[in-house]
Amino acid sequence: MRKSLLFAALGGLALAGCRKAEAEGPEPFGRLSLDQVSQLVGKPGVAIYDDNSEDSYEAGHVPGAKHLGVSEVSADRLPKDKGTELVFYCANPH
Repeated sequence: MRKSLLFAALGGLALAGCRKAEAEGPEPFGRLSLDQVSQLVGKPGVAIYDDNSEDSYEAGHVPGAKHLGVSEVSADRLPKDKGTELVFYCANPH
């Protein structure tokens, strides 16, 4: 139940961010639906990162997601295997 609520909350936040991003122009990265992300959770070769505030992350996050703020993204914080699928999510576009 908690997992479903979390994904529902993230979906609403993602949709709000999508609308603003669409108004600003095309993105260099693709978007995943909630169903697509939920199918990736816990799979080998996938790393999921939460870019929300630390407080938001502590309050609830996608199972298995690691907190990584946008200003903290660097090669040494990401998986060494360049074949790893990276999924980032946040409550607002960066």
